[in-house]
Amino acid sequence: MSERWLQTPNLPKKKITLAAISEKAHSVRRALVAFDIRCMPVPCCRDLAGPVASHADMLLHHLENERFLMAQENRRLLKRMEREKGVVRLLSRKLAPFYPHDVLLNVFRLGQHCFGLATCAAEIRSFCEENNLMFHSVKQGYAKCSTVLVNEQACITADVSIAAAVKQCGLDVLQIRPGFVELPGYPYGFLGGASGKLSSDVLAFAGNLDTHPDAKEIRAFLLNHHVSVLSLQEGPLLDLGGILPLREEA
Repeated sequence: MSERWLQTPNLPKKKITLAAISEKAHSVRRALVAFDIRCMPVPCCRDLAGPVASHADMLLHHLENERFLMAQENRRLLKRMEREKGVVRLLSRKLAPFYPHDVLLNVFRLGQHCFGLATCAAEIRSFCEENNLMFHSVKQGYAKCSTVLVNEQACITADVSIAAAVKQCGLDVLQIRPGFVELPGYPYGFLGGASGKLSSDVLAFAGNLDTHPDAKEIRAFLLNHHVSVLSLQEGPLLDLGGILPLREEA
């Protein structure tokens, strides 16, 4: 079977064949493998706090096609990306285990719009300028973690500043209640960190979406955008740093 890199970060057009996911997410990785999706386990990075040290959305940022940005201090992940023929650029700044120095890569893209903290990696801001992408500064540094990407025109978030910025761009956004996602070591996690697209019309969750009090609204929003829900494990929703789709069927 032939495969290709995703052209648009996080939003596959076909069934994905490779995903980056925390090396600690054992049951979710097993579930993905059962769907014939190869997994690239993301090793822990010593520059981040323990609970998020292996989170894909903290350590790896997909620019487009085979191009990626990556944290400096994760050589094992770099080797894995190079084996997949990814073109990786290391950040000029080091991550650190305290905010906002831990969120340099935590930016997401919808269509021609990118959303993140103003102090995110300079490489991301430069990429936006070079490719005519509009960068929108939001107050939430954990922008990617906080946001469920539905398609290039729609997302779900509990963050007020992200929801406002997305609306101003004329895009569709469902604002939900914060919390109700587990992240051991923190009071709560984010729904974006508990999810990822497996194809254009399937959104997977690490945990049972119905444990969230806004599950009905989330399902209706997804249905309106022709996206179905897949739970990869039972129990509460778990923020594991997201399921980052890398390759898809050609």
